[in-house]
Formats: sequence, C-alpha cells, structure tokens
Amino acid sequence: MKRNVGEQTPFLRTKGRTVGFGSVMTVGLALLMVLAPAASAHPALTLTAPYGGTADQSISAGFTGCGGNASWSTSPSFNLVNGHAVTNTKATQVSCGSVSATTEAVSFVGLSSSTFSVASGHHSVKEKWSVTFFVDLVATPGPYPQFAYAESEVYIYTYVYDQTSSSYLSSSFHSSQGNSVSSGSLMKTFTSLRMEAFVNGTFTAGHTYYVVTELISLVDTSVSTGGSSASGSINMSTSGKHAVLSSITVS
Repeated sequence: MKRNVGEQTPFLRTKGRTVGFGSVMTVGLALLMVLAPAASAHPALTLTAPYGGTADQSISAGFTGCGGNASWSTSPSFNLVNGHAVTNTKATQVSCGSVSATTEAVSFVGLSSSTFSVASGHHSVKEKWSVTFFVDLVATPGPYPQFAYAESEVYIYTYVYDQTSSSYLSSSFHSSQGNSVSSGSLMKTFTSLRMEAFVNGTFTAGHTYYVVTELISLVDTSVSTGGSSASGSINMSTSGKHAVLSSITVS
C-alpha cells in the first residue's frame, strides 16, 4: 500500500524558522496486519531491521542577514536492510554587511514504517535509536560588544499517520543532545548514545497506520556585525560514526 502522492507531513520548527520534509526516496512498502485476540491485553507489535516502508532523507538550510554557508559532505541516507543512518552536516557564518547574520543547516534521516493495524483503544508507540557522532563547534567573537555563537542539536521527531482517515494521530519532538559555544571551541564524540521517542494515541480497529521517525541533526551559527565568525558540524558518517534505528514498538 502506498502513501498518496502529494500527501503532506507536519512541519518542523527549528530556531523560529519553519522547515518541512522533502526529497523522500520511496521503496517498497510492505503491509503488516496485526490482529489482537479478543478479550486480551493489547499485544506488542515490534518492527526491526530489515525494515519495510520508505527511507526518509532530506536537508534544509536557513539564512538571515548576509548569507553564510550550509553544507553536507555526506547526504542523509537511511538503510532499510540494517537500519543504519548517516549524515554529515555543517554551517559556517562570518560577519558581513551592516546587520547580524545566521546560518542554519539541518538534516533529516529516518523511516516511514510499513503499515499496520491494531485493536481499538489506547496504544503507545516507542522508537529506539543508538547514535554515535562527533560535534565540532568554533565561535570567534570580535572585540566587545561583538558576538559569535555556534550550536548543535541531535534529536528525534516522530508521528503516527492514519491512512484510513487521512489524518495525523499524534506527533512529538524529543530533544536529546545539544551543545553550544560563544567563545572558543568544543570537540566531543558521543558513542552509542541511546535516544528514544514516545507517541501515545487512540487507535481504531480496521484502520491502517504507519509511523514516521526522523533523526534530526541541526547546526546553527550566528554572528554580529564587525569581525566575528562561527562554525559547527555534526559528523555522523565517518570513522564508525552512524545511527541505528533499533526498533519501533506499538503496545
């Protein structure tokens, strides 16, 4: 079963700017039906690799003031066979012109799951990720009162879509790991960081649903006028760095 062409997804809001999903690569979408036994507790449905569904992967950039640079040395990519995700996101900004300036680079990588059905009632959807990545932030402000700022954040966004009624059942953001500097540098590796997201909602028997889980890497750089500079990157693609979607559980 396929999603309708042109179907919209909820918008993400990052640092006051609105970005949406894009560049979705579609692969085969398997149908998984789960029938709950009568007069029993809701059984758990667990999805693990290899995943059915579609790999979601996209990028977004935002600028204010004079333009900086947003780049992706490794484009976001999700492997349905093993659940591995990679991306390498970078933003740089230097003072220019007569106004302050910012550059934001964002990558989205994850999965739109195969479809499923469950018994009517309240259910909880849980996604588990394991993430290894390297953060490199540098902020060099000019003489006071000039400023520079570099920030990184890795977090999960997830929602459930009801194909039968063409509606969004629930959505939520789950920030997990953030870093920032306003002067100097920060370099840090995070290894096998456990990240989880929960979505709760009321489901209807006979309806088909799918779960979207996105691992988002955001880098934001800001500078004042004068002679300041800032840069930041999140490496989730080289030297063993990557993310793994361990499982999606509906209970």
